[in-house]
Amino acid sequence: MNGNTSEGYWWLAFDWNNYRICGWLINSKKVDLFPVGGVRVTSPNSPLDLEFPVLIDPITSQAELITYEKDEDACIAVPVAGINSIDRERVTITIRILGLNRVGKLNRKRADFWDKCLSHIEEYKQYKNDENAKKYQALTLIYQTNVLKRLKGMIDYSAEFSSIAEACIRKNAPDSLIAAVIESTPNDNP
Repeated sequence: MNGNTSEGYWWLAFDWNNYRICGWLINSKKVDLFPVGGVRVTSPNSPLDLEFPVLIDPITSQAELITYEKDEDACIAVPVAGINSIDRERVTITIRILGLNRVGKLNRKRADFWDKCLSHIEEYKQYKNDENAKKYQALTLIYQTNVLKRLKGMIDYSAEFSSIAEACIRKNAPDSLIAAVIESTPNDNP
């Protein structure tokens, strides 16, 4: 992944597929940085597949390379475990350039959302293991269904902090709950 400069991709300036909507903070952090790997394309006559963007594209499955971890008071973006060194470097560069962990207030809001998700997971487990719940299976099913509905709403692609909820569920929920919430939810991500 080189750090060379170029005149940019002037021939893509008005191509809508070249744009991603993002807030001021991301645009101001990214500035004109566009690190690439492979051979840098410098003209419209060169095929774009000679290079690959280092930054993770948030509207593709590449976003799954980024997950979140929570400590005592913050929740930060990190690379997913088990990925190869090239993807790990891409995630690290994306997190740094886009400033995903730079704002303490955002990291604390993520942590609060993580805790809310974790409380739903604990509630689900409680109903599953409660002795009285076994006596009243219909009520247990109603409570568990309500928790499932809340968790599915938290991971909905259009929901705020949906990737935080998904990371929390994947790291803290029993396999049966992960399957019921994540794997049974259609992915609306384009």
